[in-house]
Amino acid sequence: MSSTISTSDIRNVHIFNRDSQELGLCRKHQRELRNSIADRLDELVTSQFFQTQFSEFLPPSDSNEEVNVRIHVSDGLITVQQIDPEGNLVGNAREVELDAINDMDERDIEDAEGIS
Repeated sequence: MSSTISTSDIRNVHIFNRDSQELGLCRKHQRELRNSIADRLDELVTSQFFQTQFSEFLPPSDSNEEVNVRIHVSDGLITVQQIDPEGNLVGNAREVELDAINDMDERDIEDAEGIS
């Protein structure tokens, strides 16, 4: 699957410290953060890890269909949930703990941890 995530595709960027307190970012810094993570998110979505673990959120490879998802990454846990065009959550979220995956290729784990 090819994926191209543009900066305009990334919305509602939030950063939290270790105490789960949100670090308020001004618009300029939010824009800079979106710019810096677009390529990293593209790497994540096109990785073997994501393709395997979150396949139910991906359109068929022969389709031009777009799927909107919310990706939440924190300390070794990746959560993905589909959202509708208005930004409402749809269906159930899927969570994957990187430490709990025993059958995953070591390189895929390193790639996923590097992205988070």
